[in-house]
Amino acid sequence: MTIMRSAFAALWREKWLWLLQTLMLAAGIAGLYYWLGLPVATTTDLLLHAVIALVLIALAVAAVWLTIRRMGAVPYRAAAASPVFWLALLIGLFAGLFLPYVLIQWTGVFQSLRAQFASAIVRFTLAGSLFTGALLWAHACGVAAGKEE
Repeated sequence: MTIMRSAFAALWREKWLWLLQTLMLAAGIAGLYYWLGLPVATTTDLLLHAVIALVLIALAVAAVWLTIRRMGAVPYRAAAASPVFWLALLIGLFAGLFLPYVLIQWTGVFQSLRAQFASAIVRFTLAGSLFTGALLWAHACGVAAGKEE
């Protein structure tokens, strides 16, 4: 349990990284939504597809690079040997995949379109924060497991 507590402390210390990762995820989803809606009629359209795909890949690489730079690299052998790391990874998968899915799928009954829109914004923001927080927490658990070895 020391691994999980130290991972939570590391995640809280890096709350600006967590916010940045959530914003990068939002930018990536918006870019993917735009990319999927582009026609492929001309060479220019195809070139725009390639450029946006490269930007999306660059966002993912930048997110991983920032995480390793700010939180340290995960020593994979030490993390794989720790059963607490695997438990933390399962908890992170649940919190990072299942809970955001439930949040996004839930739709409340609201009387106005503005209230539904506001609810969607809050739900998608919370889902993105849960997803990125779980990823960063799992990374921090791996780093903490490596430090205990």
